[in-house]
Amino acid sequence: MLKHLVLTILLFIPAASSTPASTATVASRAAPATPLPSCTTAAPPRATTSLELYGTFHSMGVIVSIGATDDPDQTATVSVEYRTGDKAYRAGFPPSRVSNTRFVGSLFWLEPGALYDVRVTILDEGGALNCVTFEGKASTRAEIRIPSPRSSHYVSPTGSGAACSVSEPCALTTGLNRAGPGDAVVLRSGVYHQGEIKLPRSGRADAPIMIQGYPDETAILDGADPGTFTWTNVGDGIYKTTSRVPDINLVLADGQRLYPYQSLKDLQSLRWGIPGFYAEGTALYVHLANNADPSKAAIIVSRRSYAFLVEQSFIYIVNLTFRHYGQGEIRAALILQNASDNLVQGSKFAINDHGVVLFRESHRNVIQGNEFYDTLRDWPWDAFYPPEASKPSGSS
Repeated sequence: MLKHLVLTILLFIPAASSTPASTATVASRAAPATPLPSCTTAAPPRATTSLELYGTFHSMGVIVSIGATDDPDQTATVSVEYRTGDKAYRAGFPPSRVSNTRFVGSLFWLEPGALYDVRVTILDEGGALNCVTFEGKASTRAEIRIPSPRSSHYVSPTGSGAACSVSEPCALTTGLNRAGPGDAVVLRSGVYHQGEIKLPRSGRADAPIMIQGYPDETAILDGADPGTFTWTNVGDGIYKTTSRVPDINLVLADGQRLYPYQSLKDLQSLRWGIPGFYAEGTALYVHLANNADPSKAAIIVSRRSYAFLVEQSFIYIVNLTFRHYGQGEIRAALILQNASDNLVQGSKFAINDHGVVLFRESHRNVIQGNEFYDTLRDWPWDAFYPPEASKPSGSS
């Protein structure tokens, strides 16, 4: 089984962004001995043809470009072969044409940290490009290794010491501000009711900054308001309280996430047949099942937008738990913005509005071996995508 699985994460990247994960600069050259079976003789590459290769851990992107006048009737196809070392070439899945000058595809089931020879042949019987063959080399990404820290800064939920040691832990922000490349910020067990923390600096490729939980302990970053709420019955099963911050998007009752209704009317009627809430400014209304009183339930109200904003590189976040982040416009446990070469591993994301969000020029970030979960399975499909939301503007 592959260690690296595909994970759906929210991406907010401008269309103009095209920085590759890794690029091999390829010098086109005629293929050596064995041409493809459909070509008795390999033709040399043309000045207008090029090959780009982009390696990830277990796959490699392949882009073949040709000249604007090389294939006027667009009948050419492309085949690809690959190998490591002096092994025999293997056929890959044929790239697909995406424009009159470009074919794209991928090689799969590759080994991490390996150098691959890639050979491409263009097939276009009777055309100028028929049997044109050229090669390139590129490597897949090597597995990420978490190094031993140069020094460790220990923090705790109640830490206030100056030493940042095991016996005298400091506050989380103090530890983060002290850590430099190669250092670790080690979170002792407990609940950290903190958020909107902007990390101060980057690590380096050979010396990342590690933010990690203490071994065999559970460090929880919690975006919920730790205070209590006074509820007022306003009728029709609805109860009202005042939140400490506006724009609440995450409320739980007895561990179950409440649906965010878009109007007080919909909340009153429970339009989607499930308990929910409605927020307007700092006014917060809830309507529980069977018109239950929220003062007799365990109500959690998010107060923080995010735990960490990462705008740096080579930050390794390991063995932490993030929960209940869901306030404000951008709501996620972790936000990576213009951030590259970072690692999120072995962590738990429990009932956040979003787990991890990547913004803008963020590249080569690895998110692996984590657990993401929520309590939405009883929400009907139409509650996620109301029918009227898909109607064109002005339609009836």
